[in-house]
Amino acid sequence: MIGYVGRRVLSAIPVLIGVTVVTFTLTVLMPGDPARMATGQFATPEQVEAVRHRLGLDQPLPVQYARYMGRLLRGDLGSSLTTRQDVLQELRQFFPATLELAIVAATAAVTIGIALGLLTGAGRSPWINSAVLLLTYIGVGLPEFWLGLMLQKIFGGTLGILPLEGRLSARFSPPPPVTHMYTIDSMLAGDWAMFRDAAWHLILPATTLAIGRVASIARITHAAMVSVMRREYIRTARAKGLRERTVLTVHALRNALIPVVTMMGMEFGWLLSGTILVENIFTWGGIGTYAWVGIFSMNLPVVMGVTLVITFVFMGLNLLTDVAYKLIDPRILID
Repeated sequence: MIGYVGRRVLSAIPVLIGVTVVTFTLTVLMPGDPARMATGQFATPEQVEAVRHRLGLDQPLPVQYARYMGRLLRGDLGSSLTTRQDVLQELRQFFPATLELAIVAATAAVTIGIALGLLTGAGRSPWINSAVLLLTYIGVGLPEFWLGLMLQKIFGGTLGILPLEGRLSARFSPPPPVTHMYTIDSMLAGDWAMFRDAAWHLILPATTLAIGRVASIARITHAAMVSVMRREYIRTARAKGLRERTVLTVHALRNALIPVVTMMGMEFGWLLSGTILVENIFTWGGIGTYAWVGIFSMNLPVVMGVTLVITFVFMGLNLLTDVAYKLIDPRILID
């Protein structure tokens, strides 16, 4: 297992280099002038040229890329063109907000999705199966931006029972930053009123992100369970007189988890990388908002930094998924 992990880490290096080449080229070729964006619209041509020279934007593209990779190998992601702050430091501030939202949404999606797939895969009620599968088709097709706006209108506007936006109410100041996740930091500070408020603010954005993932995981679990329930060892378990709950959860579900684990890893990666619209709808202030502002301000170090973080997340999740295969079923060979 250790050798396998080591080989996977080494094989990730060419992937990371390829990602940096493609992303760097695309960001540099984007329409607009980063030097102008950094100096402001009232800057003189001389000031713009001075900033362009300071940033190295007047150099050939291969030279710019080589300089960027040299800084990257030293752990330097550069400085934001707008705030002049270190991009790595800003990512440490913004990423935990997205991670907190993604963890809550993923937990809800996995729990509900597997439960629905287990319920329908057992095949006890054709009516329940049809109703749940219909809802999953609808859930997969709902656009997140539309769903988020509808949830805001219904639960935040019409009913007024959930906050419309933000991570905390105005009466609270952010807790002492330990993890930069407000729910965890408020618990560490012992402020349970703030914890309840932070959890309350998580409901709408997490629900918006989770609904589509619930549908996907439920469908995959359903298909895997239907296949597993036809196997000989399920009939043998039932013939031994085991309770149906034991047959479903111990014998059937564990053997159906391989495709579900694959889906879970992919969905969590998409949750982290696909929160741009949801974070902007709910003014969440995570990495999605950070990336959105960076794209529209032609902030190349920010765009590159966010891209690298998302790439690392996907690659790490793929590795964890492969390791989880072996833990679920030791018979699986990984090379």
